[in-house]
Amino acid sequence: MAIVACACGSTAASGSAAPYPTSTPVAAASPATPAPSPTKLSDPNTSDLVCGVLSANSVTSGQGSGPNTFELRPATSVRTGTVNSARFGGWVSADRPALGGYVCVWLGQGAPMSGFRSQVRVGESGYIAEMLPNLFTLPAGCAYVARPASDPDQVSVRWQFDCGTTANRDARGALGPAFTKQGWTVCSSGLANQTWRQSSSRLTVSEGAGGAGGFPVLTQLFVYTPGGAGCG
Repeated sequence: MAIVACACGSTAASGSAAPYPTSTPVAAASPATPAPSPTKLSDPNTSDLVCGVLSANSVTSGQGSGPNTFELRPATSVRTGTVNSARFGGWVSADRPALGGYVCVWLGQGAPMSGFRSQVRVGESGYIAEMLPNLFTLPAGCAYVARPASDPDQVSVRWQFDCGTTANRDARGALGPAFTKQGWTVCSSGLANQTWRQSSSRLTVSEGAGGAGGFPVLTQLFVYTPGGAGCG
């Protein structure tokens, strides 16, 4: 899957995507000095709020490259839901976070990449605390551990989760009832993993390795299958 210039994907992540922030009120100004319009940074018709791990631009030459260009990988779009990644340029702020940090930014639509407009910080309207799988909520007693990570294939994202020592020994069994209740259907099952589908979303539960840090894993595969038949 090619890295996109602006976020695109399936249905918004369950419990993760906040609505677009409304226009920020501005102080009254005299007719001679009108206040600037805040929609230049937050207009959903021309911009998208995207959150993810700030990464170096994987395009090093030609179209889509250049100084101060970055990627969010993996990334969550408020406008369209979870996506693989987003490339953008123009972030030259002195307080720009270091690579590897989780950030939320307003990106202006453009080609061959989006353009940086502003950062949304923790506690500000629109900030997404973390990226979560599309259409799925962990059952009570389970929680995600660490941050999501992009697989080397760059078409999937992985989350470690913890349901407790006993349940972690059978992660497929622990999550199965929640998948069924939330409208998912099993489309394949292996020795140590099980894949569920709902619409165009695919989530695979993989048993953990055991021991310290050997948590089970959820993997989201960004593949669209027309009609939702099979696992694709």
